Amino acid sequence: MQAAPRRGRHEAQARMNFTPEQLARVAAVLRSNDKRFIALVHAAGLDPAQDLVGADLQRVDFGTDNYANFDFACTDLHGARLDQARGLQIAGFEPPHQAGKKRN
Repeated sequence: MQAAPRRGRHEAQARMNFTPEQLARVAAVLRSNDKRFIALVHAAGLDPAQDLVGADLQRVDFGTDNYANFDFACTDLHGARLDQARGLQIAGFEPPHQAGKKRN
């Protein structure tokens, strides 16, 4: 039985074809001193009203920031920390700190 060919670092890098704009966004996130999710979205230059639709945000800690203008449609939020986040508008989701409150 033959061993599987080893894949080198350069081969893996060759398969990652990022545009200069994408690389600049990644670099901006890595340079950011503010590690809050909302700050990283803005550092990357993403439009929260459309660029997070369908994103995989499993296990993200959303902290206590206000996400009123964010669109999380079709987003995977399994295991995400949402209990202190404010302004969330996600169909079928009611943050634990708001559960049971009367709606006007």
